[in-house]
Amino acid sequence: MHERKLRWWLPVLLVAAVGAALVAGLAATRADAGSGEVRIAMIAALTGSLSNVGIDNRRGMEAALKEVNASGGVNGRKLVIDVFDDTSNPSQSVQLMQRIAADSRYLGVIGSGFSSSSLANAPLAEQFKIPYISMAGSGRQVYPAKPYLYTTTATSRLFAYSMARYLRSKKISRIALIADTGGYGSEGTANVTQLARAYGLEIVVQEDFPLTATSFTSQLTKVRGSNAQAIWIYNATPASVAITKEARQLGLQQLIVLTGGNASATYLEPACPQSNGAVISSHIGLVAKYLPKTNPSKTVALKVGRLVGGNISTFVFDGYTGVRMFRQAMLRGGYSREGINTALETKLRGFVGPAGVYNYTKLNHAGLSLRNMAISQIKNCQMVPVPGQNLTGKK
Repeated sequence: MHERKLRWWLPVLLVAAVGAALVAGLAATRADAGSGEVRIAMIAALTGSLSNVGIDNRRGMEAALKEVNASGGVNGRKLVIDVFDDTSNPSQSVQLMQRIAADSRYLGVIGSGFSSSSLANAPLAEQFKIPYISMAGSGRQVYPAKPYLYTTTATSRLFAYSMARYLRSKKISRIALIADTGGYGSEGTANVTQLARAYGLEIVVQEDFPLTATSFTSQLTKVRGSNAQAIWIYNATPASVAITKEARQLGLQQLIVLTGGNASATYLEPACPQSNGAVISSHIGLVAKYLPKTNPSKTVALKVGRLVGGNISTFVFDGYTGVRMFRQAMLRGGYSREGINTALETKLRGFVGPAGVYNYTKLNHAGLSLRNMAISQIKNCQMVPVPGQNLTGKK
């Protein structure tokens, strides 16, 4: 009789035990989700030759961090971001990355906006299996896709493609190419060289310069003696300001051609009024007020402008986007490096940022595409999209 009663009670006890375990597990999950902090690191060029980039990266990050924590953090957890200055030095950036990656408190890294630094850190992201969202524009970071490394900004390759298409439409075929010898400039030179034949461009003058250069008379004198129709500058530092001013002082009348690295007050204000008439390629966030209401990035970009309080640059957007991406990846992938990386790679398709709509996949860690790009002319020292473009963000 006792044995018969025991057989009857066993299923009941088993169901009760399983139910209790599920309730306890759910309670633990909820408690875990709403307690403690989640921490990531940011490596930025706050001093040195690329300080204009790093300072704006940090401004965007701080705006996003304040916004995230004011709205409940990451599923109830406070998001903490520790900022490290790589002094615009790739060696220093690598040392910081090694220290950060070895510290299990950090679930990810918002990487330097200096291309040379982020390229140097790419192997460490894979080695330590820590997701690294780079704010730098070098396409070599993501073509082909590298494990654990993603980019927020348009790559130098996208800047080159969008501008080459525009120049062809304007029947400009002879260019002078002036670029720095850093990661961004040297890659831009390679991109333009590769595109030249396909887009009917002839590089009649090609000059490079170190990031420490302050005078460009020798390079521009060669341009003056050429038949170039345009001067294409590939550089993201204040050197672009000096090149623009010196070109006009020397009486050069060629069209000045710029990239998104110059889409900030750091260039637009000091280069004014000599920069008026120049054309510049950027992602659509920099011309948000001109976008149609149907473009999903318009609202986000304008909001970032209000949060930061003016002087928006592509670098501000990069810092903001990195934070919002990490938050979204944590919500969808949990609080582990591997879970976050999987979410970035497979669960963020259609992520709307101020620069455009990102579509990461296992083979695409760049996210943005030509549909997220805009060509503008500088008028009254402001960027104004040239007519005839599709700025809807759609094909």
